[in-house]
Amino acid sequence: MLAELSPDWMPLGNPLDIWPAVMKHGAGKAYSIALSAVMNDQNVDGVIGIATAPVIPEFSFLDVSEALNGIIEELPRKPVLFWLYGPNPEEIGERFEFKKRIMTYPTLEMAAWSLSLLSDRHSCLDRENNKLWTSNSVI
Repeated sequence: MLAELSPDWMPLGNPLDIWPAVMKHGAGKAYSIALSAVMNDQNVDGVIGIATAPVIPEFSFLDVSEALNGIIEELPRKPVLFWLYGPNPEEIGERFEFKKRIMTYPTLEMAAWSLSLLSDRHSCLDRENNKLWTSNSVI
């Protein structure tokens, strides 16, 4: 479905550039389909997205928070972080974080750093769980 949104000349990869799809189908639809596709991908452990934080109501068509919150509960539980840029990051950030499944950050660097910390924590917990399982299973 994601490939159908993008023009043939736009290769899909990592990082995923969905702006041509946004221009053709609208921000809400393009972001929702993209987030759903990457969250359901077994090779994806987390997502960092970039979105505009427009002034409401004049540019509300660029606010994808409602569209993403509408699908987030149906998706696997993986970290989803967004860097919001534009004139209204506080209000739009609150909208993104409404269901407490999407975190927003004031810079892309902070979002990446946060995701790296989550990855480190997950690795530590996995190591501890493997140690417990191994030590408890040996007699």
